[in-house]
Amino acid sequence: MAKKAKMSKTKAKGLNQVWTVNVWVSDMERSVEFYTQKLGFVVALVDDKNKWVELSLPGGFTKIALREPTMALGESYYKYMTQSIGTSTGIAFETPDIKALYDDLKAKGVKFVEPPKEMPWGGIMTTFVDLDGNEFQVVEDRGHYKRKY
Repeated sequence: MAKKAKMSKTKAKGLNQVWTVNVWVSDMERSVEFYTQKLGFVVALVDDKNKWVELSLPGGFTKIALREPTMALGESYYKYMTQSIGTSTGIAFETPDIKALYDDLKAKGVKFVEPPKEMPWGGIMTTFVDLDGNEFQVVEDRGHYKRKY
C-alpha cells in the first residue's frame, strides 16, 4: 500500500490542484440559476461558444464546469456527454454542519436522495440531485484527518 501523504500547502512541480470537474447538464441557463441561487456557487467564467460555465464556491479553489452537450466535439463525445446527464458525478462536497445545510437546501427546493446519516467510516453523509438528476454527496466529517484508518 502507498504511504499516506502529508497534507502540504506548498505546490508540487507537477500536478498541484484540480482545475475543474465537469457536470453535464441539459439546460445551461436553468442549471446556472440552480447552482448559483440554490447552492451558493458564483460564476467564474462563461464560454457561450463552447457551452461551458465555470462555477466556484466562495473561497474555494476547485471549480465545477457545467457543460451542455454540443456536436462541436464530435458525435462520439456528444453521445458520451448526453449519456452522462443524470448520473452520479462522483463529487463530494464538505460542510461543517450537514443538518443545517440539509435543512437550508431542502427549504430552497433542492431534492435529496436520503437525509443525512452516520456512515460506517465515521462521517455523516447525504446525497442531493440537481435539476437533471446529477447526484452529489455532502459530507460532514470533523475527524477525517485525525482518525486512524
